[in-house]
Amino acid sequence: MGLKYILFSFLSIVMINENWFRQLTEILIYVDMGAYTLLTFTMLIWMHGAERNIATLAVNKAQYLGKHDSLTGALNRQQVMEKLPLIINDVERKQQNLAIFLLDIKRFKFVNDTYGLKVGDAILGEIASRLDTSLFLPKVIGRLSGDSFVFVIDASDEKQQNAAIEHLHGLINRPYLIKQQKVLLQCSIGFCLYPQDGRLAEDLLQKANLALAQAESQNIATVKYKTGMQSHGRRLLAMEKEIRKGFEKNEFVLYFQPQLNLLNNRIEGFEALVRWQHPERGLLQPGSFLPDIESLNLFSELDSYVLEKACQGVSRWHKEYHRRVTVAINITAVEFQDPQLIENIQALLFKYQIPPQSLELEITENVVITELAIAMDTIVTLQNMGIKVSIDDFGTGYSSLAYLRKLPIDKIKIDRSFIEEVASNDSDLTIVKSMVELSHGLGKRVLAEGVETEEQLRLLRNIGCDAVQGYYISRPIPEEELKKYFPASNIS
Repeated sequence: MGLKYILFSFLSIVMINENWFRQLTEILIYVDMGAYTLLTFTMLIWMHGAERNIATLAVNKAQYLGKHDSLTGALNRQQVMEKLPLIINDVERKQQNLAIFLLDIKRFKFVNDTYGLKVGDAILGEIASRLDTSLFLPKVIGRLSGDSFVFVIDASDEKQQNAAIEHLHGLINRPYLIKQQKVLLQCSIGFCLYPQDGRLAEDLLQKANLALAQAESQNIATVKYKTGMQSHGRRLLAMEKEIRKGFEKNEFVLYFQPQLNLLNNRIEGFEALVRWQHPERGLLQPGSFLPDIESLNLFSELDSYVLEKACQGVSRWHKEYHRRVTVAINITAVEFQDPQLIENIQALLFKYQIPPQSLELEITENVVITELAIAMDTIVTLQNMGIKVSIDDFGTGYSSLAYLRKLPIDKIKIDRSFIEEVASNDSDLTIVKSMVELSHGLGKRVLAEGVETEEQLRLLRNIGCDAVQGYYISRPIPEEELKKYFPASNIS
C-alpha cells in the first residue's frame, strides 16, 4: 500500500492530463477497497491466533502452578502426594529402596523479620534450586509448607544415606548472597526409608515428619525414624492441649528465690521460677514439663506468660507494700531473638505502670553466642531503657572468655556446678576466684548460684563475690510468703 501511494503520487504529477490516468484513478478506488478488506481479514485472523496463544499459555501456566510452588518452582504438596506413589510403584517393581528426607530451615522467621520477606523468598528459591541440581539426582523435590522441603532419592545402604545427609546439610549451610547480604542458615532433617518404614506415601511422609519433629525439639541435626515415635507424638499432642489450657487458666505460677547482697547483707531482688499447679498432679517442678514445652516449641509463649506474671507481681507489691522490688526473669533464645521483645516489654511496663529498673533479664551464653551482634544490639536497647541484663549459668558455655569483654551486660551468674565443691576443691575455688576477678576487671557484678552451706557463703564473701542465691539463703517460695521480706527494711 505504501509503494502504491508513492507511485500514484508521482504519476499524478506527470500524467495528470492523460485520460487513461483518470480511468486508473477510478479503478484504484476498488483496488483500495479490496486491499483494506484483505488487510482487515488478515488482522482478524492474526488477532484470533494471538488470543488463542495467550489462552494456551495461561492454561499451561495454570496447570504448572497447580502442580508447582509458585515461589520456588518445586512441586507443591498435592503434587508430591500424587507423584510419590508412582515412584514407589516404580521402585517396588525394580526392587529398589527410597530415602524420604524432610528438611526444615532453622530460625527462618528470624531471617524474614531481620532481612525482609523479599530476601526470605529469594533464599527459599535458592534452596529449591540447590536441591534440584543435587548430584544425588532426586526423584522428588517439593515444598510442603513455608520453609519445609521434601527430598526423595534412591538409597540402597546406610553409607549412601549418610552421604546424602552430609550433602543436604552442606547445601543448606552454604552462604546465601542476596542483594549484597550474606545469610547463613542451618536445617533440621528427619527421614525414613522405603520399604523398611512403610509402603504408602502418606505413611512415609508422616514418619519422616515425626523424625523431623524430634530433631527440632532435641536440637539434633538429623534424626532417622524409629518405631515408637507415633506414641511419643500422640503424647506430645495431648500434652500441648494441657499446657495451653494451663496458660489460659493461669495454672503456671511463679516462685521466687531471694538474692542476697554480700556487701550490705540485704535482699537485693528475687529470681522468678515457674511451677505448674496441675489440677490433677499437683505442683510440678520445671523438670517435669519444660522438656515437653521445648519439644512443642512453646518457650516463647512461656516466656511471655512469665514476663507478664512478674510485672503483675511487681505492680501489686508496690500497691500493697509500697516497695520497689527487682525480679530476675530467665529468657530463652527464641524470645530474646524475637524482634518484638523490646516492644512487648515496653507494653508491659506501660500496662502495669512499673519502672524498667524492676526487671532483670537473665540469658544463657548460648543465646548470644550464635548471633552476637544482634544480641548486643538488644542488650544495649534494654539497658538504655533501664532494664538490667545478666548472663545465667556462666562458665558452662564453650567460649565464655572470648566474648565476655564484648557483651555490655550488668551481672554474671556463676553456675552452681562450680559452687558445689568450692569449699572442698581447690581447683573449683581457683576457678571461681578467677571468674570474680575477671568479671570485676571488666566492670561487671558477680552472683553465685547454688549456695547451700555457711562455708560456701563465707568463702564467696572473702573472694569478693557481690551476691549469692541458694537454699542456704532461701528456697524458692510462693508469692504469699514474700510478705515476710516487705515489712522489714531489707529490700533495697
